[in-house]
This record gives sequence, structure tokens and C-alpha cells, in this order.
Amino acid sequence: MWGADWGVGWRYTGMQEMLGCGFLTTDGEEWIGARNGLKPACNRNNTDGFETLEKVNDKLLERIEERGGVVDMGSLLFDAVSGLP
Repeated sequence: MWGADWGVGWRYTGMQEMLGCGFLTTDGEEWIGARNGLKPACNRNNTDGFETLEKVNDKLLERIEERGGVVDMGSLLFDAVSGLP
């Protein structure tokens, strides 16, 4: 079990608000559970086509530029994905 060897517990305090309790902020059995939950999303069918993600990214970059680089990412992300299939 190499998930137990990461030693990332110290990150959790600083990153929990943004990332919560997941594979980036946990060790051991918690890490294994988080990784197993994420693993199905990483199959080829879910990682081959980035067209939708590219559209969202382009929208985000346009909006960030329009606002001079100072933005509320929460509202921008919501707006960027609104109306996508």
C-alpha cells in the first residue's frame, strides 16, 4: 500500500477549505478510499475528448482578461459551465 507513505497529513489543515478530504490531502486508508472513488472517472472514455473542457477553459480565460485578472472564480466557473450539454 504505497498510499500510506505519502506523508501529506500536514497539508490538510491548509488545503481542506479548497480541496476537502480527498486523495490530495489524505494518507493511508482514507487515501485508498478517495483514490478508489476517483479511479473510474479516469478511464479512457472520460479522458480522450477534451472539446467541452477546452470550451469552458476558453470562456474562463476571456472573462478573466475582461476583468483585468481580478476575479471571483466561483461565479466564473458557474457561468462557464452554464448551458453546456
